[in-house]
Amino acid sequence: MSRDIYDEANAHLLRSDLASIARLLSGEACTTHVRQWQQLMDRQSRSVPTQSSTQSLPGPQPTRWDGNPKTPGPETMHRTAALLVSLLPLISFADGTAMNKPDVKLNPHPRMRYEITVQVEGAPGPFDRVEGVVDYRVANEACVPLTPVTGATVAPEKRVPIALTRTGDGVYKGEMFADLLQDEDYFGKGVCHWSVVAASANLFVKKVDFSAPLFRDDLFNGKYTTRYYSNRSYATTQLDRIDVGEADRAQYQDEARATFSITVRAEEKRP
Repeated sequence: MSRDIYDEANAHLLRSDLASIARLLSGEACTTHVRQWQQLMDRQSRSVPTQSSTQSLPGPQPTRWDGNPKTPGPETMHRTAALLVSLLPLISFADGTAMNKPDVKLNPHPRMRYEITVQVEGAPGPFDRVEGVVDYRVANEACVPLTPVTGATVAPEKRVPIALTRTGDGVYKGEMFADLLQDEDYFGKGVCHWSVVAASANLFVKKVDFSAPLFRDDLFNGKYTTRYYSNRSYATTQLDRIDVGEADRAQYQDEARATFSITVRAEEKRP
């Protein structure tokens, strides 16, 4: 699996969520099922990898996804994880209690405003829609109560859309607030502090989502991220999937020239 920042961070976050879910649901069957999905995720990093890119990676080679709907692909794994996460608020435990979901409040006076710019270069065609999202997560888990019986802690998360407007040829802009969510004592265990995980651009062609995230450190330090995607992936749109691309165009080797890029950057806008 490509060990660039997106795949590594995304895998880390997803593994963390799945581990929490396994502890919450308990039971050997559930734990085994979640572990199987973790292993599948580790073996499959992209929906449509090129032959050259899979051969170029050091160490154990990822399983090549054959496009068969019956074969679990990355989108299937993401959907399974999302489904399990969505079920957490409905879970009842042995003592009859349920996990509390906080009523997340908006900061009435947000000040940390950032302009998000998305630039597409070399795409072989248009996109059906261009969307943006910001993912937030409570940073200090000590403010979150332990789940009854199992003792797991699940940090609250929230995803907020960004309205991206086309401002030029292949250029889209939008705004976000890093302090959009209200820091508050949601559980009676101290103030929970919200933190940005990433701001992401999602460009869709039929059923394919070309995703490019700008993670917290790069966002706050004025850096940018560029992801490269295969033109062949752009033309392969019959299945629902998420394409996270590559951080290095050279990963595509012989097909390196048949690629396009998505760059995401953030600029702080002071009052």
